[in-house]
Amino acid sequence: MKAANWKPRDSRIGGLGPMLGLLLLAVLLPTAGVLWFMGQAMRNERLVVRQKLEDSYSRQLAGVREQVDGFWRDRLASLAGTDATAPPQQVFGKHVTMERSDRERADCVVLYGPDSRLLYPEMAASTADTAASGQRPPAWGWAEHLEYIENNPLAAATAYADATEQASDIHISAQALHAQARCLVKAEQRDAGLNILIGRLAGDPRYHDARDPRGRLLALNAQLYALELIADAHDGRFAPLADALRRRVLDYDGTAMPSAQRLFLMKSLESLPGQAPCGWPVEAEELALRYVEQQSGLPPTGQLSRSPLEGVWQFALPDRHLVALYEEQNLLDVLNPLIAVHSAAAGAAVTLAPAGQEPADPAVFMRLPAGEFMPDWQLTVRLEGGNPFAAAADRQITLLIWTAILIIAGLAVLVLIIARYLTRQARLTRLKNDLIATVSHELKTPLASVRVLVDTLIENRCGDANQTREYLEIIARENLRLSRLMDNFLTFSRMERNKRAFASIEVNPAQVVTDAVEAVRERYEAGGFTLNVEVAPDLPKVIGDPDALVTVLVNLLDNAYKYSRERKQVTVKAATDNGTLVLSVEDQGIGLARRELKRVFSRFYQVDQRLSRETGGCGLGLSIVRFIVDAHGGRVDVHSQPGKGSAFRVRLPIRAS
Repeated sequence: MKAANWKPRDSRIGGLGPMLGLLLLAVLLPTAGVLWFMGQAMRNERLVVRQKLEDSYSRQLAGVREQVDGFWRDRLASLAGTDATAPPQQVFGKHVTMERSDRERADCVVLYGPDSRLLYPEMAASTADTAASGQRPPAWGWAEHLEYIENNPLAAATAYADATEQASDIHISAQALHAQARCLVKAEQRDAGLNILIGRLAGDPRYHDARDPRGRLLALNAQLYALELIADAHDGRFAPLADALRRRVLDYDGTAMPSAQRLFLMKSLESLPGQAPCGWPVEAEELALRYVEQQSGLPPTGQLSRSPLEGVWQFALPDRHLVALYEEQNLLDVLNPLIAVHSAAAGAAVTLAPAGQEPADPAVFMRLPAGEFMPDWQLTVRLEGGNPFAAAADRQITLLIWTAILIIAGLAVLVLIIARYLTRQARLTRLKNDLIATVSHELKTPLASVRVLVDTLIENRCGDANQTREYLEIIARENLRLSRLMDNFLTFSRMERNKRAFASIEVNPAQVVTDAVEAVRERYEAGGFTLNVEVAPDLPKVIGDPDALVTVLVNLLDNAYKYSRERKQVTVKAATDNGTLVLSVEDQGIGLARRELKRVFSRFYQVDQRLSRETGGCGLGLSIVRFIVDAHGGRVDVHSQPGKGSAFRVRLPIRAS
């Protein structure tokens, strides 16, 4: 007689999902916060390291900038010390000739007057010093006719000689002599022409400063022409004439000459046989000429600025009467060694470069202005051998990462513990609720049966004595069932309180088996079971609680009864093995899956709840078995295969009394 409408609660843990979700959220939110703070801390650490480097290099580069500024102060003082009243070519020569030290010389200088008029490079002599102020004599025209129209150089030479005698201006006279020498050379009277060039034009002091219409000194041109005509370095006239011309060309303190003529004479002298370059400022003269051809207006003063020439920089004095020109590479060759000497930045290389000309370079750590005199230049710092603060930063970042990992791991472990605890508590709560329902059901059914039978007996409604006896036997069986049920609940209570109050006396294993078999025999016979008992002879006694050990076997036999279906055959065995007493119960029931073997001894666990509802029970039997066996110092295990039955074996130590 069982309540048809009773059903056990669902095995799922109800209501635990939201709580687990909150716990997960409790992990995720702090974790996100820790990761965010860690990212910010790592970023700040890198910024701090970079700032430390920048501060360190900035302090050291301040000294470098001071050296660069000192370099330009010296240059400015040297340039400003120029005598403004000195001849322009003399000032030019002072600054560009090799006798000047590298700290004082410029690649080139350009000189202006107070009215911003170009003084040097001198493009042509003044009008008062040229032949433009004199008139050519009548014989000049006839001489040109003979030379160029009639192609009679000898007659033209005679006419030019007449023009020399007729000229009242020293410049016209010198020009006529030069033309006479030219015509004599054309007339194949080379020696006569050389005598005029060397003896009269170059040797007569009257013609020392004589100029042609373009302002060029005729004596110098005559000397060069004579050297070209001699063309033999071994000729006794060649060396003295070349030395005289060289001294005159390099004499910036002497008579002024157009810059173009001086540059032409320098290059021509270098090309003559036996003449090697003698440190002539050819490049400076060329640079000055190219500059004035492209420069429009005056440059800014007091600082280095770009010139109209590619790769050339200009530095103008405050009064703008002098502009110094510097070729970029030459400037770098002077300043970079100076910077290398005074830059003590450990682990870095400091170089100077024009701003905006360097391509993007990942090795460049920072760029700083080069100083007040070089606004368009910058000092470039490149790290060498790695960041000196990187190791410390990496250690700090590693510490932050491990701290974050430990915090997150700690949170995860804590939440996992809490989740497992809550899950366990929820499961226990559910199981206890199921226990209450099961107990109510298990108690209600036999009590209802007993009450009905007792009422029948009290009212004397039994037909005969046999029926009365039958009712009494049913009452006795239900009473025994209630007793076993109460024993299980009491044992469970002791399990919950972890109290193992069992007797410790000598126990006869054969008697334990007999008592357990007798306790279930009537039920087994009523169910059509075959119960086989195999007890080895002369089993040694064990120390324990006989009632508790009987309970172990009874619970194992009840379990075999519930899960045996078609093949209702159960075997109880008692034997010894390796110094232990082995009590086993084997059935041929439904068996257990591998994943259920570890859970079968858990409290309230039932493999098949449908069978449990049909046969009764609350899932405590096997957990009580393990509890009692553990209390006796033994162990219990199970071997099972689905569909082939199960074998539970209890091993108890054999001890003397």
